[in-house]
Amino acid sequence: MDPYLYKELKHCDAKKCWTLVKNVIGVQLIDENVIMVPFLPEGNFYDLGRVVVKEERSPMQKLARVSPGALSVGKMTDFVKDEVVSGAFHKLTELQKVETVHNPRYVFEESDMKHGVKKTVRVEILGCDHYALWSLPDNNSLVMDFDNRGFPYVKKFYLIYDVFYARQINVYVRINDEVDEFCVRERTPIGFRLKRYRIQPNGLIGPVKSIINKEWHVHWIKNSMFRNPMDTLPSVPTSSKSK
Repeated sequence: MDPYLYKELKHCDAKKCWTLVKNVIGVQLIDENVIMVPFLPEGNFYDLGRVVVKEERSPMQKLARVSPGALSVGKMTDFVKDEVVSGAFHKLTELQKVETVHNPRYVFEESDMKHGVKKTVRVEILGCDHYALWSLPDNNSLVMDFDNRGFPYVKKFYLIYDVFYARQINVYVRINDEVDEFCVRERTPIGFRLKRYRIQPNGLIGPVKSIINKEWHVHWIKNSMFRNPMDTLPSVPTSSKSK
């Protein structure tokens, strides 16, 4: 077992273990230029056509090179205000299967014992396939509106245009006699690629840029821990004290 993995594997938690091994799995199963889904239970938030935004950083944070938070906030179609080029909106819903070869029964397994503590990690991924958007929106083809969806600071966004799926994922962790397992038994995204779009002052999408995995430095925010500012808060029933 890799010394870093052994050191960081402090708790018998299969869901959290995914974050420790996902990048190695991405290189072995897909290739080095792929961003793996950060939280396995939230894989569907990283599906085709969804948009990722980064947190706004202060000038001090930028100087200190603090990595921004990143979050999948919805489908790109949810943020389109107007269509300038006919058919641009519809293209965001057209998908194509990409013929790539992957191990149909991939297994990652490592085990080690130090100072009487044995640790084992096993990840099994079945049925990996690959899909992409049929075509990407061109410059000046769509007008975006993040302001009225609770993200007024967004000046650029990242479109998930290329996704790798798995039919089933099994994660097994053992530390001495303690065992934990987590399984996903439905088709779910496991890795993806991004294109960056800038938003011009008039809301039109600007130049597009491919994002290389090695240049993508963020700390991911769990969707389960985030509330969109535009979501309606639940009403709290009023209570009166009886006299």
